[in-house]
Amino acid sequence: MPETGYHPFPVWFILEADLEEDIMKKLINSALKTALYLLELSDQATENTRDRIADRYSDARDQARDSYGVMAGRVNNAARALRGEDTSGVKNVLMFVGGVGAGVALGLMFAPASGDETRRAIAQRFEGIGSKMRDTSAA
Repeated sequence: MPETGYHPFPVWFILEADLEEDIMKKLINSALKTALYLLELSDQATENTRDRIADRYSDARDQARDSYGVMAGRVNNAARALRGEDTSGVKNVLMFVGGVGAGVALGLMFAPASGDETRRAIAQRFEGIGSKMRDTSAA
């Protein structure tokens, strides 16, 4: 074709191709930004879940440690009692008996009845309790 200024493709076609290329670049850029945003959201959700799981694991571990400590102490106390090293049971019984004795003595001192009457009443109660125990053991 001769050089007459005539182009085989019209100018509007060239402009349209540039416009389509610009739109495609913008679409790709927008798609990449959206993908990046979604990845960040996914990372945040994963991090939050990971933190919650770590906290729950830590709580469960602490609770297990506490329970183990309590149980180890109880087993240790039981072992000491079986070996005869733990005298707290005997001590408690002796303290109870001492308290009962002190209560009886104070009761006798401050009782409204005379000493002979109070002693007879106590003896009769113990005899009644003894006979009840004999009757239940015989049955």
